[in-house]
Amino acid sequence: MLAKGIEIADENVPRLCEAVWSVQVSHRQPEQIIASIEDLLERVVASPSLVSAGLESFAGAQFRPFMASLSRWRLLFVQMLISLQGGMLLEPVRKRLLSPNGCVDFNVDILLAVVSTVAVCCKGGTSLLTDFLHELLAQVFSAPVRPQDNPSETMPDLAAILDDSSVSQDVDFEDPDYDVKVKSWQLRHAILIARQLSVEDERITGFSYQQWWIAKFSTSPFQSKGGVIASRRGVAFLATHLLSLLPHEHTATFLRTQISSVPFWAQRSEDGTSEEEGWLDLWRDYADIGKGRLAELRVGIG
Repeated sequence: MLAKGIEIADENVPRLCEAVWSVQVSHRQPEQIIASIEDLLERVVASPSLVSAGLESFAGAQFRPFMASLSRWRLLFVQMLISLQGGMLLEPVRKRLLSPNGCVDFNVDILLAVVSTVAVCCKGGTSLLTDFLHELLAQVFSAPVRPQDNPSETMPDLAAILDDSSVSQDVDFEDPDYDVKVKSWQLRHAILIARQLSVEDERITGFSYQQWWIAKFSTSPFQSKGGVIASRRGVAFLATHLLSLLPHEHTATFLRTQISSVPFWAQRSEDGTSEEEGWLDLWRDYADIGKGRLAELRVGIG
């Protein structure tokens, strides 16, 4: 086992880098070297301290561009990239976040360092990350398979999708096939990843948080890799969990983007169409309360 006996901790990153370098210059077969490094990467990503699933960790996330990062972990990941491709570096994060078991206990610093390294140091890194984000959000919101993705499938029935529009404010989403806890963790991590990607040099990544947010949440889900909210129920879910994050929002630019970008289904709804439009009330509540939180951030409160 590579780096056996070395604790996965920030202060031990130099020793971990040395262990990776030592196996890279060894006489092992290339596939053995890659396997050893991938095993170490899995253990690093699985490091459970400061779990990012918690709201406190979400609030404490520090988004810094690669060149300004204070994280030692990026040094380790850059060392690993001598032997690994960008997709390999991202794979442990991808597997854990897409797991139906919801095993998402990441160290925030490590998670953001992986994202930053892939975005800046890997060819096609932005595409790797945005494709992964789309896949993750599609799983969260159960976005329909599109004909472009699977030619054997037909376009989803819009009438059937609209049947779930009467979602009340007290809906608990306790469908046995819809694990709210896992979906919430996945959504929270998708937001963390997108925010980290957005602070990188846009000349390198070509990524904008505002453009991404609009493309994913305010665009029709019936376009290839377009929006991910496949029903009005999805608007209720998004609003509910964004509301839970409001006290932990500390960056005005991110929050302003979210409250000013009306979800796709809300754009299509007429004011006062039905007393059963609880899903729309949830979004309006989020937008109204979000404006108050945004005002607090602008004057330096919280």
